[in-house]
Amino acid sequence: MLSRSDIVKLSDDDLTWLRPGDRPGDAIRWLMSRGPAILIVTHRDTAATGYIRGGSVRVRGHRAAVTDRAEWEDAFVAGLLQALRTRDLLDRGADRSLRSVGLDDLRGILHDANVHAAQAITSAVAR
Repeated sequence: MLSRSDIVKLSDDDLTWLRPGDRPGDAIRWLMSRGPAILIVTHRDTAATGYIRGGSVRVRGHRAAVTDRAEWEDAFVAGLLQALRTRDLLDRGADRSLRSVGLDDLRGILHDANVHAAQAITSAVAR
Protein backbone atom coordinates (compact mmCIF):
# COMPACT_ATOMS: atom_id res chain seq x y z
CA MET A 1 0.00 0.00 0.00
CA LEU A 2 2.85 2.41 0.78
CA SER A 3 4.31 2.06 -2.71
CA ARG A 4 0.97 3.17 -4.21
CA SER A 5 0.44 6.10 -1.85
CA ASP A 6 1.35 9.67 -2.74
CA ILE A 7 0.71 10.98 0.77
CA VAL A 8 1.32 9.05 3.98
CA LYS A 9 0.33 10.53 7.34
CA LEU A 10 1.08 8.82 10.62
CA SER A 11 1.57 9.68 14.24
CA ASP A 12 4.68 9.03 16.31
CA ASP A 13 2.84 6.03 17.78
CA ASP A 14 1.97 4.71 14.30
CA LEU A 15 5.63 5.01 13.29
CA THR A 16 6.76 3.04 16.36
CA TRP A 17 4.11 0.38 15.70
CA LEU A 18 5.01 0.09 12.01
CA ARG A 19 8.78 -0.09 12.55
CA PRO A 20 9.32 -1.41 16.10
CA GLY A 21 12.92 -1.07 17.24
CA ASP A 22 13.87 1.40 14.49
CA ARG A 23 15.10 4.85 15.35
CA PRO A 24 12.65 7.44 13.99
CA GLY A 25 15.10 8.61 11.30
CA ASP A 26 15.60 5.04 10.07
CA ALA A 27 11.85 4.44 9.98
CA ILE A 28 11.34 7.69 8.03
CA ARG A 29 14.02 6.72 5.48
CA TRP A 30 12.42 3.27 5.11
CA LEU A 31 8.99 4.80 4.52
CA MET A 32 10.24 7.41 2.06
CA SER A 33 12.07 4.71 0.09
CA ARG A 34 8.70 3.05 -0.52
CA GLY A 35 7.56 5.86 -2.80
CA PRO A 36 5.31 8.48 -1.18
CA ALA A 37 5.77 12.04 -2.41
CA ILE A 38 4.93 13.42 1.04
CA LEU A 39 5.23 11.81 4.46
CA ILE A 40 3.76 13.55 7.47
CA VAL A 41 4.35 12.53 11.08
CA THR A 42 2.26 14.17 13.79
CA HIS A 43 3.68 14.56 17.26
CA ARG A 44 0.54 14.47 19.37
CA ASP A 45 -1.12 17.89 19.07
CA THR A 46 2.16 19.76 19.53
CA ALA A 47 3.74 19.59 16.08
CA ALA A 48 3.88 17.91 12.68
CA THR A 49 6.90 17.11 10.55
CA GLY A 50 6.61 16.81 6.80
CA TYR A 51 9.11 14.98 4.61
CA ILE A 52 9.72 15.20 0.89
CA ARG A 53 12.68 14.02 -1.14
CA GLY A 54 14.28 17.45 -0.71
CA GLY A 55 14.23 17.51 3.10
CA SER A 56 11.85 18.08 5.97
CA VAL A 57 10.05 20.83 7.87
CA ARG A 58 8.58 20.84 11.35
CA VAL A 59 5.63 23.04 12.24
CA ARG A 60 4.45 23.62 15.78
CA GLY A 61 0.83 22.90 16.62
CA HIS A 62 -1.50 25.77 17.42
CA ARG A 63 -2.76 25.82 20.95
CA ALA A 64 -6.16 24.27 21.49
CA ALA A 65 -7.84 22.51 24.39
CA VAL A 66 -7.41 18.98 23.08
CA THR A 67 -9.44 16.44 24.96
CA ASP A 68 -9.32 13.62 22.43
CA ARG A 69 -6.20 12.94 20.41
CA ALA A 70 -8.11 11.00 17.75
CA GLU A 71 -10.40 14.00 17.28
CA TRP A 72 -7.36 16.25 16.78
CA GLU A 73 -5.82 13.78 14.29
CA ASP A 74 -9.09 13.71 12.30
CA ALA A 75 -9.25 17.52 12.26
CA PHE A 76 -5.60 17.70 11.20
CA VAL A 77 -6.18 15.30 8.28
CA ALA A 78 -9.24 17.29 7.19
CA GLY A 79 -7.13 20.45 7.29
CA LEU A 80 -4.32 18.71 5.42
CA LEU A 81 -6.64 17.64 2.61
CA GLN A 82 -8.13 21.13 2.43
CA ALA A 83 -4.66 22.71 2.29
CA LEU A 84 -3.65 20.37 -0.53
CA ARG A 85 -6.91 20.99 -2.38
CA THR A 86 -6.62 24.79 -2.23
CA ARG A 87 -3.16 24.45 -3.78
CA ASP A 88 -4.56 22.27 -6.61
CA LEU A 89 -2.52 19.28 -5.50
CA LEU A 90 -5.30 16.69 -5.31
CA ASP A 91 -6.99 17.00 -8.70
CA ARG A 92 -6.05 14.65 -11.51
CA GLY A 93 -4.52 16.62 -14.33
CA ALA A 94 -3.84 19.60 -12.09
CA ASP A 95 -1.03 21.94 -13.06
CA ARG A 96 0.94 20.92 -10.00
CA SER A 97 1.82 17.49 -8.74
CA LEU A 98 2.58 16.34 -5.23
CA ARG A 99 6.15 15.61 -6.34
CA SER A 100 6.60 19.30 -7.16
CA VAL A 101 5.97 20.38 -3.56
CA GLY A 102 8.95 22.20 -2.05
CA LEU A 103 9.83 22.81 1.56
CA ASP A 104 8.17 26.24 1.65
CA ASP A 105 4.98 24.74 0.18
CA LEU A 106 5.11 21.92 2.71
CA ARG A 107 5.56 24.36 5.60
CA GLY A 108 2.45 26.27 4.46
CA ILE A 109 0.44 23.08 4.04
CA LEU A 110 1.32 21.87 7.55
CA HIS A 111 0.64 25.31 9.01
CA ASP A 112 -2.81 25.40 7.42
CA ALA A 113 -3.59 21.86 8.61
CA ASN A 114 -2.58 22.81 12.17
CA VAL A 115 -4.70 25.96 12.10
CA HIS A 116 -7.68 23.95 10.84
CA ALA A 117 -7.23 21.36 13.60
CA ALA A 118 -7.00 24.04 16.31
CA GLN A 119 -10.11 25.80 15.00
CA ALA A 120 -12.08 22.55 14.76
CA ILE A 121 -11.10 21.50 18.27
CA THR A 122 -11.84 24.93 19.71
CA SER A 123 -15.27 24.90 18.04
CA ALA A 124 -15.98 21.40 19.37
CA VAL A 125 -14.96 22.36 22.91
CA ALA A 126 -17.16 25.49 22.77
CA ARG A 127 -20.21 23.37 21.93
